[in-house]
Amino acid sequence: MIKLISPKDNAVLSLTTKTQKKHLEREYSGKNDSGRGITEWVKPITDTYSAYAPASVYFKWKQEGEPVPMSLELSFCRCFCEPCPKSAATVGNIVYDAAEDVYVVRVDNLMMGKEYFWRINDGSPDMPVHSFATKREAVRAISCPIHNVRDVGGRLTRDGKHVKQGMVYRGPQLEIDDDKLPGVMNEEARRIFRDNLGIKTEIELREERVHIKESTISKDVNFVTVPFYAYGGVYSPIMKDRLHKLFDIFADESNYPIYFHCAAGADRTGTVAILLEAILGETDENIVMDYNFTALSLEQRNWNDSGDMEGFLSYMNEEFVAENLREQLMRIIRERIEIKEETIEKIRSILLEE
Repeated sequence: MIKLISPKDNAVLSLTTKTQKKHLEREYSGKNDSGRGITEWVKPITDTYSAYAPASVYFKWKQEGEPVPMSLELSFCRCFCEPCPKSAATVGNIVYDAAEDVYVVRVDNLMMGKEYFWRINDGSPDMPVHSFATKREAVRAISCPIHNVRDVGGRLTRDGKHVKQGMVYRGPQLEIDDDKLPGVMNEEARRIFRDNLGIKTEIELREERVHIKESTISKDVNFVTVPFYAYGGVYSPIMKDRLHKLFDIFADESNYPIYFHCAAGADRTGTVAILLEAILGETDENIVMDYNFTALSLEQRNWNDSGDMEGFLSYMNEEFVAENLREQLMRIIRERIEIKEETIEKIRSILLEE
C-alpha cells in the first residue's frame, strides 16, 4: 500500500532558487542597472559555484508491506491516459531514506505554469493520486551537467500569448574542452539532451568550429553550423545570408526541439536569443532579463555595462528609431536583415500558444 507524502496535494511549487529570485527581483526593480549592478552581488556567489541551476523537487511516499517494484508516474491529466512528455520532467532514481522511512526520488526540469498529477505505480489496482502546480516564472533553467542551459519558452508576450516550452533551448558548447567553461558532456548530460529535452536539431554558432560535423548529443541529431557574429556583427553584410539560414531553421517545424549555442552561451547565443525573442513578441523587460540571467552561470553579463552591447545599441538607437526595444529589433530584422514576413509568422505560429 502506498501513502503519498510530498509534494502535498494541490501544492504550488516554485522552481527558482533563492539566489535566482533575488536576481529577478533586482532585475525587474532596476537594481541590476545601477553601476556594476549584477556584478556587485553576483560575482562573490559565482566565484564559488554556478547559480543558474533550478530548484529540484523531491517526491516522497511510504510503502507498507513487502517491498515491490515501484515507479513514479507523471501526467497532465488525472486519468493518466498518457504520461507527461519526457521534456516536462527529468526523473532520478528511487532511493530509500531509512531515517524517515520513506522512498524518495528527485525530479528536475519541470515545466513552468503547469498542473501535474503524480502517483506511484506499484502494480496495485487502486493507486492514490496527488496533484501539484508549478508557478509561471521568468526563466525555465535546465538542471544538467552542462551549465547555463535554459528553455527560451514559458514567458508571456506583449500580445498575451505564451512562448511554448520544450521547443527551443539555448546554452554553451557541448564538447566542453575549455577549463574556463563549467560543466562536462558526460552520459548523464547526453541522456538529458537526447531523452528528456529530445533535441532534434543542434545549431552551432561558432565560426571557429566549422570543422565539427556531428552533434555530441547523438548521430541522429541534425547538426547545422551557422557562423555568427555577436552584437554589432548583426549589421555586417556577410551576416544577412547567415541570418536567413538561421531563421529558416526556426521556421521549419520538423527541426524542433532545437538547441542553439556558441562557446559560453552568452554573446553569440545571447544575440540570437534577443532577435528570436523580439520576433515572438517578448516584452523589453524580459528580453533584457534573459540576457542578464547568464550572469548566474559564471559568465558575467550586464545589458548596461558591456562595451559590445553598447555598440550594438548605440547604432540601433541612431538608425532604427522606434517606441521600444522590441520594435527597434523588429526594424533590424525586417529592414537590415530583410527576413520575410512569412518566415516571421511561421516562427510565431510554431512557438506561440494562447
